[in-house]
Amino acid sequence: MKFAKKTPLRFAFLFTFFSIMFFSCKKNAITVNNTSQPRNVSVYLGDDPCQYDSVFIDIKDIELKIDTSSVGRSNDYPGDYYNFHGQDNTWNCGNDHYQDKLHFFKNGIWDTLGIQPGLYNILALRNGNNVIFATGNIPAGTILEMRVSFGPNSYVVVSGVKYSLNLFYNYDNYAYIKIHGNDQDNQSGSGQTSMSLDFNICKSINEFHGKYFLHPFISIYAKDQTGRIEGIVVPHSAQPYVTAWNGTDTASALPEDNGEYMMSGLSAGTYSVMFQGKFGYKDTTLTNVQVTNNTETKLPKITLHQ
Repeated sequence: MKFAKKTPLRFAFLFTFFSIMFFSCKKNAITVNNTSQPRNVSVYLGDDPCQYDSVFIDIKDIELKIDTSSVGRSNDYPGDYYNFHGQDNTWNCGNDHYQDKLHFFKNGIWDTLGIQPGLYNILALRNGNNVIFATGNIPAGTILEMRVSFGPNSYVVVSGVKYSLNLFYNYDNYAYIKIHGNDQDNQSGSGQTSMSLDFNICKSINEFHGKYFLHPFISIYAKDQTGRIEGIVVPHSAQPYVTAWNGTDTASALPEDNGEYMMSGLSAGTYSVMFQGKFGYKDTTLTNVQVTNNTETKLPKITLHQ
């Protein structure tokens, strides 16, 4: 989401959205993910939800950029790129020629993974209900980034009304996500690796003058390099919404009908968790919630009251 500034009016709000995207992803150390052997890779898709009726995203294909050179990627690349963006998991729209100018990672080949193209019901992929989204065998080398391609048929349902999700003006239908070693599950020597995508719906959909625009905000994480928060909040009539945050990380959950919720991909640390309700139900907040890597932090059952 790094783009030429547009003025006036209809493009002014686009620049605001782009600016938000620059600084929203969590920060991780830059690590090398070199491997000397071919691998089988699996990519899981999940959702950081929002309170829409439903969201269907048209996904066409997914590719990995792999540096197959003997040098691979190292920590010697200039740091200004990361400091400028304020994050390490950033996606960008644009064509590949533009991206190769923007990125320091000029070496590499694009390898297409196998997926079932079509509409994905993103809101169904919440509370740990992740699905295997893409698989494939990739050559030996360093995985540099991921490219997801979107079709024109995405839509959102708001208060029972279906709206097309328009792609942003003047940009190709790609999302780019940089990948580091700590974004992949640690399966050294197994010939297997996996990554999880978190599709943040609230940040990905923007309404302007009655039209809805899709600007996919996707982060990537490794399950064994991050932690999870889960629990139960009732009653269902409160239509609760759960948010966890600290100084660097934020996640949300839309509980199931039975009140169960889960938030994945959280960096280790101390969080506050807020339970919000509608229809006069009062909010409840828990503090000092500890999250550790590769562990589920189970919270006590929360009952909201009017």
